[in-house]
Amino acid sequence: MAQEDYSIRVKLAYSKSDKVMLDKKRNNEKRLTAIFFALSDKTRRAILALLIKEDLMVSSISNRLGIKIGSASKHLQILIRSKLVQQKRHGQKRFCSIDLKSLREAQIWISSIGGVDLLDLEVLENILHQQDLV
Repeated sequence: MAQEDYSIRVKLAYSKSDKVMLDKKRNNEKRLTAIFFALSDKTRRAILALLIKEDLMVSSISNRLGIKIGSASKHLQILIRSKLVQQKRHGQKRFCSIDLKSLREAQIWISSIGGVDLLDLEVLENILHQQDLV
C-alpha cells in the first residue's frame, strides 16, 4: 500500500512539473507573438527608433511623428503590453523608455530561427554573453 501511495505522489509531482513547463512555454510563445505583433506596425517601429535615442513623453512622440496624441497613446499601449516600452512617472509627467530585453529575446529567436528554447535560461544567458548583450 505504501509503495502504491509513493507511485501516485510521483505521478502527481511529475504532472505538476509538466504543467509548469507547458505554462512557461505557452507564456514565452505569447510573449514572442506580442513582440512580433508590436513590431509589425511601422508607426510602432518609428516610436521604438525614437526611444532608442532618448526617453520621451507621449506628446513629444506625437509631435515628432506628426500623429495625434490619442494615436500615439494607442500604439504605446501595444508596445507596453509587449514589454518593448516602459512608462515611468517623474512628477506629473510620464516618460516612455525602450526595454531592450524583449528586443533581445526576439533577436535571439530570429537568429536561431526558433531553435533555442527560451525555457533553457542557461542557454539564453550564454548566448546573451557571447553577443555582449548582458
